[in-house]
Amino acid sequence: MPHEAPDIVVFYADLGRPYLPLIDRMVRSAKEVMPESRLVLLTPTPDKELISRFDLPLQTSTQSTVETVCYDKACAIISWQMKSDRPCIFADPDLEFVRPVEFPDEDVALIWRRKSAQPVNAGMILARPGCPTFWNKYGVTVGTLPVVLRPWWIDQLAFSVMIGARSQPGEVVNVHDARVRLLPETCCAPPERANEDTWALHYKGHRKGEGWGRYFATHQPVEQRGDGWA
Repeated sequence: MPHEAPDIVVFYADLGRPYLPLIDRMVRSAKEVMPESRLVLLTPTPDKELISRFDLPLQTSTQSTVETVCYDKACAIISWQMKSDRPCIFADPDLEFVRPVEFPDEDVALIWRRKSAQPVNAGMILARPGCPTFWNKYGVTVGTLPVVLRPWWIDQLAFSVMIGARSQPGEVVNVHDARVRLLPETCCAPPERANEDTWALHYKGHRKGEGWGRYFATHQPVEQRGDGWA
């Protein structure tokens, strides 16, 4: 397929967490390693300081809370993908790109971990235009999973439900009208598990840095513990 610069699409809702330094790092790294890409922000909280970092900031129609943020992220991805005519890298704001992302020939690519309960890491999703049946089914799946999962996990668990947990990294599976490539988890990995094939570092949990420890204390209830991008 001919090369086409991708959109790097980020959903972010300002819920009072110290994310701006992480967003700055993500934006800076994207511009360094993929200078032709377009940085797209999907947000329900479009303050001037936030939107100035992106090439195309767009306000989503619904507000987010700590009880709905991963559900809202999934809805934003579906809405964008249904109208997009460019390859997309859906990226969490706590990524740092270290190499250009290499799109496979398949329609969708997911980071596939060796975790039977949660094999998909939705911190990075690659998608080419098209496959409306796949994305519609993703939306239906997200909408029918338990509401308690909407703060965390629902965005990636929906992919796992659609694909099943028995697949392995490197496989290509047919799901509705899409061919889905399952990428090894080293493509988007925590810093300590990165290698020469890693495209992006994922600063999950305590790796986010100063000011984040209190959001990941295990004794706290979910509404205080995290923000959907653990």
